[in-house]
Amino acid sequence: MKNNIIYIDLDNRDEYINKYDDSRICDELHNYIIEEALKLNSKSKILIQVKFNYIVTEQEKNKLRMMILNDFKNNIKGDINKNRDIIKDIFFVLIGLSCIVISIMFGYLNKSIISELFLIIGWVPIWEFVGNILFIETFEVEKKRKYKQLLNSTIKFK
Repeated sequence: MKNNIIYIDLDNRDEYINKYDDSRICDELHNYIIEEALKLNSKSKILIQVKFNYIVTEQEKNKLRMMILNDFKNNIKGDINKNRDIIKDIFFVLIGLSCIVISIMFGYLNKSIISELFLIIGWVPIWEFVGNILFIETFEVEKKRKYKQLLNSTIKFK
């Protein structure tokens, strides 16, 4: 279990509170937790150990626990932008395929320079789509898996 501990060392309240919404953790703490979680084994339970270097009440500890867990829940639900990204990807593929079809038409007309231009233009959005699927999507799936693992983690305070 020792290898699956995320240590958080806090010197004051401002280190974990979002400066615009005091019911959320700050982005730096969020990024730190997910970055550390990505290094850990996906199958085992994670312990988040928070050490306060100042005096805190039980109420503050419980509030921080809820803030961290709510952060994980919110990230599991996903973004509304996800649907927009899928629509954008489909749009790019359609544009790419259209350009390739235009390229083929110009090829039949023996307009090789214009045909090659449309072929190149057509492949760019298709490769953008392929890159999103291969790299961005796989990373997002792994992050979502980590959020689920973190949601089931134990949070202890020192």
